[in-house]
Amino acid sequence: MRKSIVTKVFISTMVILLITLSIQLVVQMYFMDDIYRIIKTGKMQSAFEALTEEVEGSKGNTNDINELTVDYAEDETAPVLVLDNENQILNDVFFESLNYVSIETVDKNYKVLLGDRVDEEGNILPAYNEFALGNTVSVTGGLLKGHDVMILDGPMDSKLVSGYHTIEGVVTSRHFIVKDSGIYSDQSSKLMREVSYALNDSIEGEISFDFFEVETGLILTIQTQDLSDGMRIFSLYTMEDLSQTFLVINKYYGYLFVMQMGLLILLTSIYSKWITKPIKRLIDEAKRIATLDFSTHEKVKTGDELEELSNSLKSISDSMSHNMTLLKKDAEEKAASEKRMRELLANLSHEFKTPLGIMSGFLEMMTVSDDNKSYYIETIEEEVERLNALTKETLLLCESENHSVYNLRDCNALTVLCKAGKFLDQIQDGQLTLEETIVDCQVEGDGRKIQLVFDNLMSNAIKYTPAGGTIRLSMKEVEDKVYIYLQNTGVTFDEDDMTKVWDKYYRREKSRNKEHGGNGLGLSIVRNILEHHGSDYGVYNEKNSVVFYFSLKKIE
Repeated sequence: MRKSIVTKVFISTMVILLITLSIQLVVQMYFMDDIYRIIKTGKMQSAFEALTEEVEGSKGNTNDINELTVDYAEDETAPVLVLDNENQILNDVFFESLNYVSIETVDKNYKVLLGDRVDEEGNILPAYNEFALGNTVSVTGGLLKGHDVMILDGPMDSKLVSGYHTIEGVVTSRHFIVKDSGIYSDQSSKLMREVSYALNDSIEGEISFDFFEVETGLILTIQTQDLSDGMRIFSLYTMEDLSQTFLVINKYYGYLFVMQMGLLILLTSIYSKWITKPIKRLIDEAKRIATLDFSTHEKVKTGDELEELSNSLKSISDSMSHNMTLLKKDAEEKAASEKRMRELLANLSHEFKTPLGIMSGFLEMMTVSDDNKSYYIETIEEEVERLNALTKETLLLCESENHSVYNLRDCNALTVLCKAGKFLDQIQDGQLTLEETIVDCQVEGDGRKIQLVFDNLMSNAIKYTPAGGTIRLSMKEVEDKVYIYLQNTGVTFDEDDMTKVWDKYYRREKSRNKEHGGNGLGLSIVRNILEHHGSDYGVYNEKNSVVFYFSLKKIE
């Protein structure tokens, strides 16, 4: 059973929207967590690679390395450690992200890293009040290589540590961090801890490894890369576990999906009927025109392209109805032309079939989808213009074949019949050159018809001459005749073109493209007029150009 347009539009729209919503729901419910991880990992890898190149270019300059690592840590919320070939920390600004106290001994000033002995608000825990300012303390821990920095936690056999020492001195200052960044607050201390383990495990090269931190439920990723001169760079970033968050969101999306489906069914039903009603009427109109039924016309008042299309269809319907009436009347009045008229109608039917089929097909496509709607309407309007032009040229062809309409004894000035000046705008637009050598004289023939011959040949010359080409208009007197020559450069004819160019509906462009247009009737009209005048006419090639010529009888 044939489905209606409304049903097709409803089903197609619903299917498209349903697929879209389903894909969105599936991605949100099953893949969003993975997508987040992939995007986060890719972003951090790209940033780390860029940092690695910049640190490599610093040639070990500690000031540059400090600046680069601080910027990276602020931009990516990921601390960085850069080590030299002896596992000494090059970016000493890293220590500013940790809790420490400064202890002044007899000969040096040490930084002692306190780790978790300071709470999240930046206050030292009561158990460690000996680190109050001004107190003299004795501390035992591991000294970091190349720095007067002591660590109290972590593996003391770490390759970062030069040895186990005890220092005694006065607490002169304290540097405590307020941990107001949530999960990112302890990243620096975690990075130092993991670097110590990585060095002890002799991890080398460009690697990235993840591990799950039970205490926080976070996934931590360590990135490391070997640099030139034995330098190494480490970075740590946190991958949040959003699985529970996505579970809540997915439940919400499930409810939303059901509500959207109900709303879509209602709106799509209304939309389908609204959008297809005028299109169905236009389809009926096009089908009547395709069957040459011009008795009725569907008036569509939508205020958009569909209304313009309706008016265009009415125009073609009226034009075709009028012209077909003239053709039929002419066929009835001229029994001698009956055979030619049947042939003409057959050719017209063939020529009408393609544009009408295109219009009908595009209208059918517009009922299925709104995509490319403007393109479909523009194409249909072009076919309407093509049919109008074809109909008008057909009437001229019929007139040119009727001997009774000629006034062959008319006397005219040649310069009036072959007036190239009226084509100057077209010649200039085409960037062409006109060379005209016409001497005025009186010739015999139907003035209006000869002007039509000249205009047709001149229009063809302008149309087919490439930019920068030349059109030459000249004449030659031979006994009692005047020969008019119209030459255009940049194009030549094949032998097959020269024999068929005068045939009805023959077009030199085999693809029948619209750029050089035409309906294949112009030169047939020219041939009929010249033959009724008894003229010599033809076409030939000459030095990368083509020349059309015809003769007229000269009057002394």
